[in-house]
Amino acid sequence: RAPEFEMVQEPHMLNVCFRYVPERIRKAAEGGKDVISEYVKKVHAVLIKRARVYVRQHDHFTTPFMQTKQFDIDGYAPDPNGGPHFFRIVISSPRISDADLAIVFDEIIEAERILLAEAAETTT
Repeated sequence: RAPEFEMVQEPHMLNVCFRYVPERIRKAAEGGKDVISEYVKKVHAVLIKRARVYVRQHDHFTTPFMQTKQFDIDGYAPDPNGGPHFFRIVISSPRISDADLAIVFDEIIEAERILLAEAAETTT
């Protein structure tokens, strides 16, 4: 979709694990993975605040997840291999289309625009 999206690992079963790392964050992260992990948390918070996809609390998890149709964005998680945090989508319906997934990716890109605007307001 865009070079800013990167797979954490090959999709497994119903799980797709990925990060969205725009160039400005990639450059800032040259000093360490914590920059990317903190960025993923900020994007997650914007997605919840915008509520363009349904947000609810897992009964057995402490992080909220977003659900549209039959797939979930299961919040964010630390990389078990020691890398930065990532998003995980659980796709549980064969009716999910590329257009459905595009909605999620577009929301993540919009979250970056919002974070940039907030950063610009802070510096002015």
